[in-house]
Amino acid sequence: MKKYKCKKSFSVDSYDADGFLIPNNEKIVEEGEVYELDESERTIIGGEVHLDNLADGSWLEITREHFDRSVW
Repeated sequence: MKKYKCKKSFSVDSYDADGFLIPNNEKIVEEGEVYELDESERTIIGGEVHLDNLADGSWLEITREHFDRSVW
């Protein structure tokens, strides 16, 4: 699987392992964090790009547009 390093911090909503939104709990993706692209097309919340954090096991899903906008 391909690995990507965040080039610019941004925030996303937080979801639990079952895909339910955790209200008032934004996650900050920090510059320099490394994520692995899940190319299986498996998504939990319907995002277009699923990324797994290699350091802490968390995950996030973002749109293809956000992914392609030079954030990674």
